[in-house]
Amino acid sequence: MQKLLISLFLLAFLTGFSDDVSVKPIKNMSLDEIGLNVGLGFDIWSKNNADYIKNLLVYLPYSELEILKELKSKLLVSSAVAPRGGSNSVPFINYRLINLARMGNWQNIEKLIVKIPPDLLTENINKIYVTSLFFGNNEAKACDEITGFFFEYTTLYWRELSIICQAVQGKNSQVELAMNLLREDAKTISKEFREAIDNIEDKAYLRSHLAVISLGLSAEKTGFPKIAAVKYKESVSDQKRLDHLAKFYAVNDANGGKVAHVRLQELLIYALSNKLKPPQILLSLMLEKAAEKNRIGEIVILILLALDDKNIAESSLLLLTKSIKFLHKIGLTDEAKRLAIEVFVANE
Repeated sequence: MQKLLISLFLLAFLTGFSDDVSVKPIKNMSLDEIGLNVGLGFDIWSKNNADYIKNLLVYLPYSELEILKELKSKLLVSSAVAPRGGSNSVPFINYRLINLARMGNWQNIEKLIVKIPPDLLTENINKIYVTSLFFGNNEAKACDEITGFFFEYTTLYWRELSIICQAVQGKNSQVELAMNLLREDAKTISKEFREAIDNIEDKAYLRSHLAVISLGLSAEKTGFPKIAAVKYKESVSDQKRLDHLAKFYAVNDANGGKVAHVRLQELLIYALSNKLKPPQILLSLMLEKAAEKNRIGEIVILILLALDDKNIAESSLLLLTKSIKFLHKIGLTDEAKRLAIEVFVANE
């Protein structure tokens, strides 16, 4: 009932906020800046470190809730200056395309690829595109594209995908012949590829295999952030240490202490890279800090990480209210209203 009242309150007063999204003209865009629109603003990443944002995009969750899917897509297709700095040399557009591929959103990937100059269209980008077709249940189109790429590229990857297509199409005798030829040329066939062929009718298994070989973004596990003021016994679990340090930062911030944003970022990446649940109090504090600096892209990612898309009613009331508030603050008024309605419906 409390969540219901809060959602109604927010829905009623959302129109009282002011929009402050800035849109800049697009000139001489780089590969990483290519997009379908500038709806979120051309500088949504300008105040963030590239390594940090790329790490967050590795762990961007799959969303079943339609409003969260649309919010993610809007973020990923936006034309914007890529975040700067860091040592990770993987093109920023790859992270955007890979998340679209995981969603099976091949239509938007096609639209983005059309905008990429031919001399910048890499084999990796074409791998991501083909994988998105499989994820989007469009195997026929995927196999048509693979036929063309098979003659354009010489890497083993395209031979394997060609065999996968033969298996999908039920051409079993051709599969066996192709596997024997591949074994002779490549000397070895990976266990994962063999299992993908053996389980070709299991689409979930096939997608999982394709995600590993085509969408191979990863981020190394990070160690627990060390600060002199906090010590832990070895017997304390990683999750409890994480929760405690997040609370320590929040209390310190509430009492007027200075908590560097980078310290909060380190703690969040530690949680995600070690498959721990990010504390609500950490996400709440980070949303506040990101909003203070108008880090629009980071705000959207934090909201996607914060909300339980499988059951929105189970999400933290604090995170729900802040998500709705900050979506409106960055100009996503319709999304803010729809999220409020989702909370209302979920609590009926």
